[in-house]
Amino acid sequence: MPDHLTQHHRVISGQKRAAVLHAADAMIEQGVAFHWTTLARRAGVSVKFINDPKHGDLKEHVKQKLAAAYDQQAAHAVAASNATAAQLRVKVANHAAQLRRQDQVIKLLERKLGEHLGSEIALDLPAITGAALAFKPETERIAELEGRVVELEDQLLTRDQEIDGLRVALRQGIREGAFE
Repeated sequence: MPDHLTQHHRVISGQKRAAVLHAADAMIEQGVAFHWTTLARRAGVSVKFINDPKHGDLKEHVKQKLAAAYDQQAAHAVAASNATAAQLRVKVANHAAQLRRQDQVIKLLERKLGEHLGSEIALDLPAITGAALAFKPETERIAELEGRVVELEDQLLTRDQEIDGLRVALRQGIREGAFE
């Protein structure tokens, strides 16, 4: 083959190689799914040109570019997931602190509610003195005290039900943000 034809083939081959590398860069940058036929079509060359053993270095160069791009994408994905995990840890810590504060408020309100209800009950209870019981026979005193215990247990059960209802209402109010 004459020298000028060989030179011409080298120039054309160099242009095709440059087109393949440029198309590969564009595909990587655009995030297009990579396939050798797609690369050949975008570069305006045949798949045979890319797969030709004479251009093995070209194919290897494209593979290296792809590997570098995949590594970079993986690094970005890991960084993004680490940032997301850190944000979630902060949110969990904030929610835990908020729950602790709400528990403290609930305990304080329950204590105050108990004190209030206790003071109401104390006013309703009749005074039983030891002197009043001392002059009655033992069986009568025991029966009277047992009756009083039953009466007080009934009152206590009623108060416990009221307290439970108030606790439920209090917790619901806190969840709805009425006490913030």
